[in-house]
Amino acid sequence: MKFVDFSSFINSLKQQFELELPGELAQFKMAPLGRPPKELAVHFAKKVKQSAVLILLYPDNGEIKTVLMERNSYNGVHSKQISFPGGKTEPEDTSAAAAALREFEEEVGVERSQITIVGELTELFIPPSGFLVNPFVGYTDKKPKFTPDNQEVKSLLFTSLDSLLDDKNKMESKVVASGKLNITTPSIICEGHVIWGATAMMISEFEEIITATKKHLSHA
Repeated sequence: MKFVDFSSFINSLKQQFELELPGELAQFKMAPLGRPPKELAVHFAKKVKQSAVLILLYPDNGEIKTVLMERNSYNGVHSKQISFPGGKTEPEDTSAAAAALREFEEEVGVERSQITIVGELTELFIPPSGFLVNPFVGYTDKKPKFTPDNQEVKSLLFTSLDSLLDDKNKMESKVVASGKLNITTPSIICEGHVIWGATAMMISEFEEIITATKKHLSHA
């Protein structure tokens, strides 16, 4: 997605976030088959843990880019998965947005003071881990310096929005769910990695907002 003026894109994006969000209907375009709606899943959950993630946008060589992370292997349902930086909300966090910024700084090393929040996507519940996730979108005016935490991050994936949202990169993939179940699910291929589940669902909603932003800019 090439724009002459990154600030014009961000201003238009802000306007889109002031409107009604595409919501769960947009998320479920990329949901695994049989995934329950959020309200139903939360109702039957044994425990609900608040968390937040951040989708960071920044200009780089005339393109708008973002970063995802490949998690290290560990004893948990999200081991080795591709996600946006983020994690559990802690008592010291003053808001969900503050949690997203703190986690982003801790995991990929970009100081929270450099990032401006644009808006918030629809919250999403992850049944296997019990996380109720608040996804935020933020930006920096230039490409930041990334210093990933080696304990939590195996690698970082840098991609343009054009590539991330390209229909050619969407396909059905076989993945391991909840650490043990083999399922076939809608996915996005990014830098040779498979994005699926909650992260793909967040991207699906964000794509509709980006599409509306592009239309707004084309008529400006």
